[in-house]
Amino acid sequence: MRMGWLFGRNNVRAPWIVALLVLLNALLLRALDPSELGRLRDVAFDSFQRIKPRTYHPATPVRGPGRARSSHAWSTSSPRRAPP
Repeated sequence: MRMGWLFGRNNVRAPWIVALLVLLNALLLRALDPSELGRLRDVAFDSFQRIKPRTYHPATPVRGPGRARSSHAWSTSSPRRAPP
C-alpha cells in the first residue's frame, strides 16, 4: 500500500490527520467514560495528593460541595430561599 499522498515530502496533511485522530479518540473516551478510566483518574489524583498535599490554612472556612462560602451569601441572595 502506497502512502505517498499522506507521508510525502513537504506534506502538511499527516500532522493534521494525526492530531485530529488523537483529539477524536480523547473525546470518545471522555464521552464513554469507562469505569476503568474513572479509577485511573482517581488513582492519579490520590498519587498527586500524596506527592504534594495541600497546605493547611486555618483562616480558610470549611466548605462542602455546593455550599456557599459563608451564611451571609444566603441572606443576600434571595429572601425567599432558606439555607440547606
